[in-house]
Amino acid sequence: MAEMTGLLSLPLLQSAQAQKEVTHNEAITGLERWTFPRVQSRSLTAPPADPPEGDAWIVAAEAGGDWAGQDGTAAEWRRGAWTFLNLPVGSLLWVADEGLYVHRSPDGSWTGNLPVQSVEVGEAEMLGAERRNIAVPTGGATVDLEARQTLSDLVAALTDMGLINP
Repeated sequence: MAEMTGLLSLPLLQSAQAQKEVTHNEAITGLERWTFPRVQSRSLTAPPADPPEGDAWIVAAEAGGDWAGQDGTAAEWRRGAWTFLNLPVGSLLWVADEGLYVHRSPDGSWTGNLPVQSVEVGEAEMLGAERRNIAVPTGGATVDLEARQTLSDLVAALTDMGLINP
């Protein structure tokens, strides 16, 4: 019988196991930690000197000290010791010091670029993989200059937002 779950490495109860409450409490603590996953930072290469109980960090590359050999894992300070979890591809974490979400890429790295096909608001696609081409108005002897300037400004703004290619 397996001792841990396959995805989040939560401990499983074993038959004839003494003190099942300890294993159960470990699993509940793990579920609490990863139900709303958040870390303090992903840039530290050494553990903080006095970490608060329950806080976690993504271990940066080439880390040392107690974090040596744990690059890319989530390190949580729990009951006076570090626990490490190698989160699966696709995991999404809130990084407090950057104020953004990062996800675990197939190569094992953590990136703030979230892979999506498009962004929809109220069932209308706002951002997608393909941009629409809209030409800037030119030519014509009687075109109103204010209208031309407004259209040019609109095209520039939509281009800056990444919505179109002029």
